[in-house]
Amino acid sequence: MAIKILSILMVLIGATFLLLSFLPAKKIFANVTDRIRRKWFIVFYLIGFFVLGYLFFDIILIFSLPFPVEVVTGGVFLGGAFFVYIIINLSEITIGAQQQSERAIALARDDWENTFNTVTDMITVQDMDFNIVRANPVAKAILGLRLQAGIPLEKCFKAYHGAEKPPSMCQSCQVLETGTPSTFELFEPYLDRHLEIRAMPRVGSDGQMLGLIHVVRDITKRKRAEEALQENEAKLQAIFNTVGTGILIIDSDTQIIIEANQTAIEMTGLSQEQIIGQLCHSLVCPAQEGKCPVKDLGQRVDQSESKLIHVDGHQKDILKTVYPITIKGKDCYLESFVDITERKEAVRQLQESEQRYHELSIVDGLTQLYNSRHFYSQLKIEVDRAKRYEQPLTLFMLDIDRFKTFNDNYGHVEGDQVLCRLGQVMKRCLRETDFACRYGGEEFTIILPMTTGADSVVIAERIRTEFKKEVFSPVPGQNVHVTVSIGLVQYKPLEEIKAFVRRADQRMYQGKKDGRDRVCSEP
Repeated sequence: MAIKILSILMVLIGATFLLLSFLPAKKIFANVTDRIRRKWFIVFYLIGFFVLGYLFFDIILIFSLPFPVEVVTGGVFLGGAFFVYIIINLSEITIGAQQQSERAIALARDDWENTFNTVTDMITVQDMDFNIVRANPVAKAILGLRLQAGIPLEKCFKAYHGAEKPPSMCQSCQVLETGTPSTFELFEPYLDRHLEIRAMPRVGSDGQMLGLIHVVRDITKRKRAEEALQENEAKLQAIFNTVGTGILIIDSDTQIIIEANQTAIEMTGLSQEQIIGQLCHSLVCPAQEGKCPVKDLGQRVDQSESKLIHVDGHQKDILKTVYPITIKGKDCYLESFVDITERKEAVRQLQESEQRYHELSIVDGLTQLYNSRHFYSQLKIEVDRAKRYEQPLTLFMLDIDRFKTFNDNYGHVEGDQVLCRLGQVMKRCLRETDFACRYGGEEFTIILPMTTGADSVVIAERIRTEFKKEVFSPVPGQNVHVTVSIGLVQYKPLEEIKAFVRRADQRMYQGKKDGRDRVCSEP
């Protein structure tokens, strides 16, 4: 009886161990792959079959049930064989899974090591005491770290900042406190480099903070390029605002002014806020809307004179240049202009001066009639015209009678008055197409285009009588009249100019011989 009780107790203890094995088996089952999990189902069934068979065998032996011993021993043998098969397969599966896992871990470790060692950024791994426990080759080269197996390389603040303790307001320290990654830029004088630092918490598999991982990029070249660009932009902005040329930046699509320099502000009398937002033709090129040479007429560059409207309404003469440019990827027009009001005024004065000089070179200063040099130039023109169109042409030669005696009696100042008055009389009596000149001394000539000798006699008589009416008072209380002798001739075809003038001169002297104060023409 005691043996039976002991056997029953052993069966119950074995069942207890089986029940206690259920939870670890369940945990293993939950963490294996689907392929292994399917095999585990078979394993569980076989184990269950073995356990039930063995339990059945124990019950038969304990209670001496009438079953053949061969069947019982065969079942126990079969169960043991299956148990051995199960153990072998489980071992194979477990070993295979472990090997596959180890290979995956080794491959991942190799990939990580290759990445860690070949990345161009600095990577350092720190523990909670800021000791650098790992560093990639780039970090070792830049920070001057020496690899010592099992020994922390150096404090990170010593390697990065050359300091004996973490700098104040250290953002990496904040990452250690908060566990939140942070990315920031700084210039490190110790390394003479601009750095972009990504500080990330280093966390273990159990979620505990182990330290920091720093991924540091050297951005010195980029920063210096940005600084050089900013410096150039500052220089360009200084030039933009100090150059003595007005400059407007115009949106090419809308023709709205988007920027103006200081000179443009001064030239328009408007503030920058008043200029920006206006259409360009409201300030420059008034009444030119839709006729912009660059935008509307297809010119590449426009350089022309125009008008600039000042805030008080008056317009300035400007020389403007417009050409397309691209600013920060946006198509614009750059319109520059200079005030040429003074220059245009100087040009006008120069032209007037040149005109005066020209007139002085061809006009007699005393009588304001053309001089003899210009007389011959004009006479040649009129002779050529008369030949070309077969038109009549008449020439007068005038001489003041007894002018030398007048000068001797009253002086040259009074004589000049006589010359001036004769010039005035000639202008009053001639047509606009006629051409009067002071030939020399007291001699004068008149060219009468498209006029026959017969018709010109009337004009000559008018000059002679009008001049004779002029009253001169060379001395107080004495009135004097002066006369003039006029010779006139009509141009003959193919006649030379000198011969033409000589005939008019001869006719004039003939009038003097005939008694003066007369008009003498050819018969």
